Amino acid sequence: MSTTVRKKIIEEMVSSEEAYLKQLNTLDKYFIKPSLEKELFPQSIHTMVFGQLLPIREMSLELYRSLCGESSDIGTAFLQLAPFLKVYSSYAKNYQQAINLLVDHERKADKFKAWLAVQESRPEVQTKLPSLLITPIQRVPRYRLLLGQLLKHTSDDHPDYCNISSANQAVDEVASHIEDSIKKAECVQRMLKIQEALKSGQPNIIAPGRLLIREGILQKVSRTGKNSQPRLFFLFTDILMYTKLASSNLNNTANASFSEISDVYKSRSLECCCLLPVRHCSVTSVFSSEGGLFRLKCKTEDMLLFSSDHGTSTEWVKDINEAIRKANEKRKTLRKDSSSRRPMRKVAIKKMTIKENKELLALKVTKPADGIESPSSRTDSTQSSSDSSEEMMSDKKPWSPCAILSQIRQVHECLTPPRMWHSRKRPKLPDIDDDDIKKKVKMS
Repeated sequence: MSTTVRKKIIEEMVSSEEAYLKQLNTLDKYFIKPSLEKELFPQSIHTMVFGQLLPIREMSLELYRSLCGESSDIGTAFLQLAPFLKVYSSYAKNYQQAINLLVDHERKADKFKAWLAVQESRPEVQTKLPSLLITPIQRVPRYRLLLGQLLKHTSDDHPDYCNISSANQAVDEVASHIEDSIKKAECVQRMLKIQEALKSGQPNIIAPGRLLIREGILQKVSRTGKNSQPRLFFLFTDILMYTKLASSNLNNTANASFSEISDVYKSRSLECCCLLPVRHCSVTSVFSSEGGLFRLKCKTEDMLLFSSDHGTSTEWVKDINEAIRKANEKRKTLRKDSSSRRPMRKVAIKKMTIKENKELLALKVTKPADGIESPSSRTDSTQSSSDSSEEMMSDKKPWSPCAILSQIRQVHECLTPPRMWHSRKRPKLPDIDDDDIKKKVKMS
């Protein structure tokens, strides 16, 4: 391995850590301490924005001293630091919320806004505060990159190889954990925005362990099969929800992209149409080679969905199937979860109550929606015929006659309106005895 390359990587580690430590010192000297002394923040906001930067600064200082030592062992230095790097995960998780609080306080407090402008324009700073606050999030991935390069250019018989390899693995785990924390934090913020957009704040989609997997516009085929309506679908880890689009937001929602919808809809602008428990759902592609039509079933709910982009439909089918698989696996280890409910329509959602539990928030329907058939009333023969048709589709080739007939049958079942009325009974004929018939025959 090249000694020159290793030396350059180590020099870059030291120089980049020095620049990083300088940025942390700038934060402490010109923002953290002055804002606390001048009481420009409420204590809660100050703690949320700056509270974890002090231990991060101490860690960086300790690492810099170890790297600059005469007998510096890069692997040992990072191994000693690795257990404490998890504070970066907590910082990354709260970063977006801290930035939102900072922006909101700047908008409300003119005194803080003026002070912040002065501090950011100082010759010693010349940087916006959010740009300084994001540097700790960027630092651990940088550690992972530099350690990976150093390990690559270190021979197996080098005395530091084992320590560098162990340090690289430890830092890689922390970096992955930070990335997951950031994704989950962004997901929670997105779910809060969706909750705010729902009319009357119902249903409550915020629940422990629930995460947003996918969201987007799909066309829902009407029962008659003559037209379709655009609906906004949200796939969570345990429920699938679709809503009507606010017509006042866009002139043509049918041809609008999801990015346009998500940026435009406002508070209380989305009306929930239906909630489907994921673990009771099944999804099947219909005429897959012709474009993105697929069938979604959930107990009493049965619908045809499609997207103008065939790739989008394929991704939806894949994500829903994966969510179903994970929900069923989770169900095996849990006695009760928030998805163990029947599909709910608008009437049921309006009559919904929140049942609080120490471990989870469960949705309880006080009365089923009018016109919705109870799952218990469905016969076993109907269920078995549906299952057999699905098995036939999976066993046959995509364009065999049996497969085509089976898929046509599925479309027909989706488009046939559910029988919500009793058939008109024929008038009952009067009872006639045998003696009356004999008398009429004799008379004739």
